[in-house]
Amino acid sequence: MLHYFTKENERTLKFRLPSCTQTFNKIIEQFTVILDVEGIAVSLRTAKVREIIKMTAELGQNYFPESVFRVYVINTPLLFPTSW
Repeated sequence: MLHYFTKENERTLKFRLPSCTQTFNKIIEQFTVILDVEGIAVSLRTAKVREIIKMTAELGQNYFPESVFRVYVINTPLLFPTSW
């Protein structure tokens, strides 16, 4: 997942943001990341999954700070926010 996240961020910086800049005729430099965890089996809702999600958010913050505007985690299990 972290490898995929990194590759998608690189594609966004190289292709998507310049295309958006050209399309909307204004400089587009940042994007929002949405991690949808709906459908993750109960058995996979472990500390390991939480750690991967946390590492993904940190990766965006540490390696793409100028371009990642916000990271949202949606459709989390009921107890996820308290365990975060």
